[in-house]
Amino acid sequence: MLEAREHGDSKWVMINYELLEYQSESCILAGITDITDLKAVEHELSLHASTDMLTGILNRRSGMEKLQLELLRAKTNHTSFLLCFIDINSLKLVNDQYGHREGDWLIKTIAESISGYVGNDDTLFRYGGDEFLLIAPEQTEEYVQELWQNINEQLEDKKKEFNKPYALSASYGFIICAPSDDTNLDTLIQKADTAMYKQKHTRVSSTFK
Repeated sequence: MLEAREHGDSKWVMINYELLEYQSESCILAGITDITDLKAVEHELSLHASTDMLTGILNRRSGMEKLQLELLRAKTNHTSFLLCFIDINSLKLVNDQYGHREGDWLIKTIAESISGYVGNDDTLFRYGGDEFLLIAPEQTEEYVQELWQNINEQLEDKKKEFNKPYALSASYGFIICAPSDDTNLDTLIQKADTAMYKQKHTRVSSTFK
C-alpha cells in the first residue's frame, strides 16, 4: 500500500504486480486500486477503538498500553516518569442532585481542562468513570504542581462562566517512577491512587475546619 498525492490531495492506493511474458519478453503488469475510502473507514474504526467517547481522550485499554510502553522505556533507558492519578470531586453528588447528564458534562469539562495544559509528550487517559491517569515522561513535582494551578484556575473560570451551583474540582496524587526490574503497572497505579486519596482527605478535612 502506498500513499499517493494527486493535485495536492493524499490518496491511498494498493498496487499488485504480476510477472508475465508478452511477445517473448518478460514484462511486469501493475494494477492500482484506490483504497482511500477504505483507509478513512479504517482510521475511524481505530479512533473509536482507542478513544473514550464522552471525553475524546484515550480510553483505558489504549492508555494502559501507553503506560506499559512507558514503563518498558524507562526500564530500558534507566529514566523516570511521573504518574498522576486524578479523581473528580463530588461526581456522585452532582449525579444525584442534578442528573447524570450534568455529571457527564462535569467529566467532559474537567477532562478538557486537563487536556489543555498537559505537555505534548504527556498521555492523559480515562481510567474509570471519574478517574484519569496522566503519564508525564521525565517530569518533576514542580511540573505537576504548576499544571494543577493552571487547571484549577481554569475550572474556577468555567464555574463562573456556566454559573454552576457546585464546585468544579478534582483531587490528584502522583509518584515519580524510577522503575526497577520488578516494578509492575498495578503497583505504580496503586501508589499513585494512595497519594491521590491522601490529597483528597486533606482537602475534605480543611474544608470542614
